[in-house]
Amino acid sequence: MKTPLFLTLAATLVLVGGVPFSSGVALAHSQTPAFTKEHSLTNTTILSYTITNEFNHPSTFRIEVLDHEFKPVQGWETKRPIVKLLPGSKTKVKIRFKAHGHRKLHVCSSLHTKGKGANNEKASIITRICSRLSLYGPVSPVSRE
Repeated sequence: MKTPLFLTLAATLVLVGGVPFSSGVALAHSQTPAFTKEHSLTNTTILSYTITNEFNHPSTFRIEVLDHEFKPVQGWETKRPIVKLLPGSKTKVKIRFKAHGHRKLHVCSSLHTKGKGANNEKASIITRICSRLSLYGPVSPVSRE
């Protein structure tokens, strides 16, 4: 039996976000869009993601792309792998992907562990927000001999 999408998302937020729902008001960061299905007619495609710092202190975030098993993948690049944001601010990050075949990916932003949290102390909670990406590359022409 397949798990309903809303349960999967709730579990991902609890496990990946690191903040249980019952903890009351929690500040973290956000990323949109949550899910993208992209059909590319070329060998590369560029997608844009918005990262928002909802912490009440300046924060640094690291961008990474993972496969369906949350392991790092090749075939992507961005000019901004590290993003620094003031409290309440947001920015767009453009990522270039190699489009070949069908790739199921997770585009993630996480609190950069080398950065500092509030009051210049080491962050005690590391948030990671991931967007799902289903990327379809161009289809090779069929040889007719």
